[in-house]
Amino acid sequence: MRYAIAYSKRLLASSEILLKNSGDVTVCAGLYICAIEELGKMLLLREYNPVNGLVTIKYHSKGGFLDHDAKIKKGISGLPPECMIIGRVGFEEGFEEGFEYKNTLVEFGTRNAFLYADFDASLINVLSMPVIDPGKLPKELEILKTKLDNVTIP
Repeated sequence: MRYAIAYSKRLLASSEILLKNSGDVTVCAGLYICAIEELGKMLLLREYNPVNGLVTIKYHSKGGFLDHDAKIKKGISGLPPECMIIGRVGFEEGFEEGFEYKNTLVEFGTRNAFLYADFDASLINVLSMPVIDPGKLPKELEILKTKLDNVTIP
């Protein structure tokens, strides 16, 4: 558990350094989501009941350690709701009645889109990058940093 928190802090620190030095905001957001996943991993570990000091981990099952979405959801669960949305696409308010915004959410697919180039189903076109609100990211990094600094490990 200590390793997961330490690694989460390193990912977060790397994201902050990159952001402060005019680095690519999409890579910063990808590292932010990785840090949330590591926090989620620690929170999942805390739920196991040790027997003779050891735990059996559900590694392959849905919700287990190979389920990235489960770890990300667990990590984001203790953060304010605004940390779940890292970007938004849509018209300015009042521009078009009834138009809905599309949010860029903290999730495994978003993280992959930020950190890896990939093709669409046709295998011809490169997928477009999700939209990020670069003005929001520093605040979200700070909220996560505070959360990590206050995590208690049994």
